Amino acid sequence: SPAYLAFARRECSSLENVRFHEIASRDLSPIEGNSVDAVISMAVFIHLNLYDIWLYFREFERVLRPGGKVGIDFADMNRLFGRVGGRTRDELFLAQAAYYRDDPATLPALMQWNSLRGIKGVARSAGFRLVRRRGQKLLFRK
Repeated sequence: SPAYLAFARRECSSLENVRFHEIASRDLSPIEGNSVDAVISMAVFIHLNLYDIWLYFREFERVLRPGGKVGIDFADMNRLFGRVGGRTRDELFLAQAAYYRDDPATLPALMQWNSLRGIKGVARSAGFRLVRRRGQKLLFRK
């Protein structure tokens, strides 16, 4: 979002090797090919379905230099029915299911429950391998 980019620019103003781009969904064309060392995306991929994740990894393959890294988090469907802080994950799922029932147009804003196996598969098809997992945080290398 423009507001987040303005905040990030201020916070990182002393870093000469950081660039910011506002992009359209699944379109990294403003970023030159083979020009990026790392992609970090937190609290974004939890909203993406597996098709969108595949499309983003295809774009990451284009923009990352050899050996480049991708760090993301995801909503792990295999941990769906467990505890998160004071709530169970199934309470979160059921609350979001009610939002979806009442207004299916809310789907893109809701969490999209994926699996590690599925994400690894689509990442592998785009030339990436998983090098580390810490909970729902994943690190891939090109």
